[in-house]
Amino acid sequence: MDFVSTKTQHLLESDFQAVREEIALGIVETTAQERRRFLAAWKLYLSHTAEENDALLHHRTNKQKIDLLAAFAHHVRHGGISRQKQCVRAKTVEVALRAVTAELKLDGQPNPLVTSQGKYVQAIKQLLARYRRLDPPVQRRIAVPLDVPQFLLENALATQDERMLAIADSCIIAFFFLLRSCEYTTAPESNRRQTIPFRWKDVQLWEGTKRLSIFSSYTDLCRRCTAVTLCLANQKTGVRGSPITHHRLPKDHPAVITCPIMAILRRLDNARLSSDFQNHIISSFVTSNGDLHAVSARTITNALKKSVRLLKLEEVGVHASLVSTHSLRSGGATVMHLNGIPDTIIKKMGRWSSDTFLIYIQEQLSIFSKNVASAMSRKIPFHNTRSPVCPVKSF
Repeated sequence: MDFVSTKTQHLLESDFQAVREEIALGIVETTAQERRRFLAAWKLYLSHTAEENDALLHHRTNKQKIDLLAAFAHHVRHGGISRQKQCVRAKTVEVALRAVTAELKLDGQPNPLVTSQGKYVQAIKQLLARYRRLDPPVQRRIAVPLDVPQFLLENALATQDERMLAIADSCIIAFFFLLRSCEYTTAPESNRRQTIPFRWKDVQLWEGTKRLSIFSSYTDLCRRCTAVTLCLANQKTGVRGSPITHHRLPKDHPAVITCPIMAILRRLDNARLSSDFQNHIISSFVTSNGDLHAVSARTITNALKKSVRLLKLEEVGVHASLVSTHSLRSGGATVMHLNGIPDTIIKKMGRWSSDTFLIYIQEQLSIFSKNVASAMSRKIPFHNTRSPVCPVKSF
């Protein structure tokens, strides 16, 4: 840049530095950490296998790049970068390869592992296909019934312990609003994701069609509030600002104790003990001495596992080892489906952008197959209308 002034050079350097930082911030911290980890492993691997430590492969042919990345995939697969030195799943191998190829693309190079049609080159395609075939089946987190958060709530109300109430109310809210754990619990600073947990400024209270103030007294809100809306800020899926609403359970409802509206009002009443409560996560709680505490995903998981054991749900196949925060989201979706709520409504309530939400409706529940054998055993005559295709003769 000899043809420009020193002042202009400084301005350009400042712009270049700023844009590099903005590009780096284009991914959330959790993804950035994962990418840095795999890139460090890639550089270490190259230092042992290549003649020179060229992480961006500037001096390699396309064939050499593919061979090196395939060898790195084998290294990752067989525990080369696993902290437990154990074989990892095919998905982890793919993530490792994407971390390296993303760095190549940021350098202005094409992705050597992908064809012009956007598919893996044959060698990588076959390699990953073999890894997937050898992977053990995924053990999905199992759904929990409403009995579990209700049990937690009944115990918390009996003790009036603020921590127990915060955990129980959070479970009720997560169950009914189909929340992911990252949408209502806190995570360590080093594990922050794109999702912003729901805060009190994301909550709207209603009396019919009239908006209520979150500063109204608890007694007044208990008397008047008929519905609550959570507005998406920056959740994993869903359009920003779009609402999720639940209405209050009638007073004569057999499960009125589990009303999600009352759970939110109890959390709000506690949250207002703090002056800056509008920016606090809806699951956080304030102790009697004024200290603010957050509820973590681990805390929720531990409470659910303990409740499952105390309720002896393992006798009906709900094993504590398969229960986590996701069990509330899965349980809510399953209960909605069992009660005849259309899949389109479940999909909207859970902010699913595709039909992947169906995995949350637990196929292993025996109720789904009830009377299927009886229906199949009814003999209904039918005939075949399809005839063999006769070859066309050429004349």
